[in-house]
Amino acid sequence: MRHSFLSFAAFLVSIPLLPAQATIEVSDTDSHGGVLGDSDLSLDEAIQLANGDISLCQLSSSEQSYVTGIPGAAVADKIWFSFFAFPGTLTITATLTTLHAGLDTIDGSNGGLYNFGDILIDGGGTQPGFSITGSETTVELIEITRIAGPVIKVSSPAGGMCKNVQIRDSLLRNSGVGVEVDAPAGGGGTIGTSAQPILVSRTTVKDITTQGASSIGIDVDGGEGDNSSVYVKLLDSLVSRPTGAALMVIGGSTGGGSGDNNDITVELVDSSLDVSFQGAGAILNGGDGNGNEVDLILRHATIRGFKKNGLLLETGAGDSNSVLVTATLSMIASNNENGIRIQGGGDSSSTFLHADLLGCTFQSNGQDAIQVNSSAGGTGTGQNLCVTADSNTFLSNKRCVLVSADNPNAHLVDLDLSDNFFETSTSEAIRVKAAGAATTYKLLVERNAFRGNVGGGVVVASGASGTFNLDLGRGPLSSFGGNTFDGSGACGIDNQSTKYVYAIDNDWGDASGPSDCNAGDSDGITDPSGSGDGCGEYCYFSPFVTIDQNPRLTVTGSIDPPSDLTILVSEGVTGAPYFLFGSLILLNPPKDTFLGNNWYLGAPFFFLIPGLVGTPIGPFPPPTGLPEGLEVYLAAAVAQGHGQLTNFASLR
Repeated sequence: MRHSFLSFAAFLVSIPLLPAQATIEVSDTDSHGGVLGDSDLSLDEAIQLANGDISLCQLSSSEQSYVTGIPGAAVADKIWFSFFAFPGTLTITATLTTLHAGLDTIDGSNGGLYNFGDILIDGGGTQPGFSITGSETTVELIEITRIAGPVIKVSSPAGGMCKNVQIRDSLLRNSGVGVEVDAPAGGGGTIGTSAQPILVSRTTVKDITTQGASSIGIDVDGGEGDNSSVYVKLLDSLVSRPTGAALMVIGGSTGGGSGDNNDITVELVDSSLDVSFQGAGAILNGGDGNGNEVDLILRHATIRGFKKNGLLLETGAGDSNSVLVTATLSMIASNNENGIRIQGGGDSSSTFLHADLLGCTFQSNGQDAIQVNSSAGGTGTGQNLCVTADSNTFLSNKRCVLVSADNPNAHLVDLDLSDNFFETSTSEAIRVKAAGAATTYKLLVERNAFRGNVGGGVVVASGASGTFNLDLGRGPLSSFGGNTFDGSGACGIDNQSTKYVYAIDNDWGDASGPSDCNAGDSDGITDPSGSGDGCGEYCYFSPFVTIDQNPRLTVTGSIDPPSDLTILVSEGVTGAPYFLFGSLILLNPPKDTFLGNNWYLGAPFFFLIPGLVGTPIGPFPPPTGLPEGLEVYLAAAVAQGHGQLTNFASLR
């Protein structure tokens, strides 16, 4: 009767790197660590036995009765256990190569509780289904389905390491936290590295609701200890419908310790944070401790459909914290509030918040695609709020960029906006509210296209103060100019303050130059008299230019039959610089490769190439290994002087 629990559902743990032919049955239903030499065999003891860390003779006779064969003798040990015998947390501290919950390992008498060939884990309560800790731990969780309670918790001992943890091909749902990764309270831990991250691959985390607003899809925390590093990577994965945030990353939190000098990195590659009717997409917070760094890397990622912000960057309460977002070829769309909000103010000092955006799309966000906000309250000084946005597309947002920085203390607001396409905003494309008397404002705007923005192109609100530099051409920040204004509501540039704006060498949509959109003449500058988009007071606009707005993209080559690809940008300004970036798209991709973008099949072929108009790029070989029978196109966008052109070229 001692093996009767196997009449439920069983797991098989396979360790292919160790030669063995034993079958080991786990019988300890109370303690997952177990006591060596007692009457029951724990999972950790079974793993250590298979790995050769303990020998058969070290077990009691009762524990030995659960072992058939000789561990370590031939091909692979098999460790059988039932999660229904474990009502709480399964703690893994011994080294483990593979924990596989596949259909072929199920006893078959589990009452139909598995779904799509996966094992159902229901530990109940608030304890995680898996708690993975240990030095040099190697754990692979495959095809796991989990409901109720946190799903998977990963950490390390103080001063220790936990890496090589993989969670793949799994469905984690109906819990309070999907995956929780915590630095140790004692500090000094290493949980994943860039080469060997905590990897969540081809996994869906959804319906994370059981803890209300505190329900988090992926929760990464530097914790109360100091000097820990954490690296988590999501690959081909989806986090959907959390009550709280889909992703929460905190540098360090004050509790038993200070939570200082932690380095936390999360990477999203070909992954999506998708839809919450209450929460935010990702919240990045420097934490209550000091000297923490939080990095979020997005590469062909999607963040969309959240009630609050798509991305929220916060300094935290501590000093000298850094929060960085680097996004390449990603989409941030349809969020009810802002696409990205960079939140300064408060009592923290010497902090750094920075969004570095390249080739991304911001579409249909309810407020601002990018909002830089420094509220009036708080005693902090020396906050750096920075955005570098290059070759991005902004479509149908309420507003593309808002700078609202009223804090009276000494801070820096630094924006570099180059080669972007700002189109069809329902309000202004860019609005600057710069009333911080001690703040330095450095706003460089060059080679962007402003088209069809209902409330205007660039608006500077009255009351601008501090050290104010808005340079759209030939100003103190050495802007190249080259911006185009076409259909910009009442004004291309509407400066309502008495701070001078530089906008020389720009195209106003007509060869005659800008029109006058302000009846006054109090700035000492001759009013414009052209027929293009309007220019207001306190703005240097002359001389102006006319820019060719119709580049063309030509691609030669194919994948069937294979022939080298060559790309040519023509009909723009010959010799003008541009960036070409794009990705493969396949029409009607199969469902199992659908990643949340209506048009993209995660093909590993996207690029970012600098070039000159009229000079071919290539040749380079075509991609291989794509599914048969589907139409294949190269989707490419050209950022050339004044904005972007998207084009599609058939490769099959």
